[in-house]
Amino acid sequence: MKRLICALALIGTLVGLAGPANAAPADSSARAAAVSWYPYTGTGPTWHCGPTADHGSYHEQICTIVNGRNYQGALIFVADVSDYYISSTWNIRNRNNGDFRLCDGYVAAGTRVVCFAPTETGNAGDYVQGYALDHDVRDMYGPTITLR
Repeated sequence: MKRLICALALIGTLVGLAGPANAAPADSSARAAAVSWYPYTGTGPTWHCGPTADHGSYHEQICTIVNGRNYQGALIFVADVSDYYISSTWNIRNRNNGDFRLCDGYVAAGTRVVCFAPTETGNAGDYVQGYALDHDVRDMYGPTITLR
């Protein structure tokens, strides 16, 4: 029942009924087709990650990936308990929510996966960050990076 309530709260967020202070554009729900989790292959020099959060049955870390003026949020997720997990990963630019992606699916215990927001392009001087609304409807913000 708890998972159903969390899933409904997450879906409500995606259609604009709830969510972070800067709500997503009204048409974002049309862009939020759910995808399976991507395999995690490691981070690189363009990844800027916050601390890892331990939530008991899973660990997660939100990152901001910047390559020139292109950026995207990425949620690294590690399941400690095999289960079905759902999360959304967003881009934020200048304190406004951008595009996002909803990831869901079964994740086996000990498996590392990642959910990428779509890549977006900003302008020099914009500040960007990744944001995630996780499986248990917790807000997570990645480091803020200024585009050059």
